[in-house]
Amino acid sequence: MVENNTFGKILTHTVLILLTLFCLVPFVLLIMSSISSEASLSQFGYSFFPRELSMTAYDYILNKSTAIIRGYGITIFVTLVGTLSNLILTTLMA
Repeated sequence: MVENNTFGKILTHTVLILLTLFCLVPFVLLIMSSISSEASLSQFGYSFFPRELSMTAYDYILNKSTAIIRGYGITIFVTLVGTLSNLILTTLMA
């Protein structure tokens, strides 16, 4: 017969809940800071409850999308060139 190990279950659930919170809390803070105004962030710091709501970050992303796309293009280019050059040099040295 199998025993019910309630202490083990409670301990396992507690550890898993803590790990879940450790993973989710930074994302919630990121979202809350993205809808806060820049002045509020610099004056009061990061908070889970924004003092002033502002959508300027999302406005910047939507209106200045060419700069963001250019940044991703540079990132992809540097990654590809770096990987290929490293692969070629490693192959030549082998």
